[in-house]
Amino acid sequence: MHLNKQRFDRKHNLSDESGQSFIEFIFLLLVVMSLSFIMIRGFNGGMAKRWTALVTIISAPTSTEIEMR
Repeated sequence: MHLNKQRFDRKHNLSDESGQSFIEFIFLLLVVMSLSFIMIRGFNGGMAKRWTALVTIISAPTSTEIEMR
């Protein structure tokens, strides 16, 4: 009798946690996507400033105005 109760308890616990790994996967995916988005936006802004500075330095000896789009 005691052995049957342990089996039932184990099956009952597994059914309560059946969707937990899926939810954890979704949360992990959201965190990774958020970090990627933040890093891409940060790097793109910094890269644009660096390219603008480089173009300004390279074209400094000319008398033409630099117009960035």
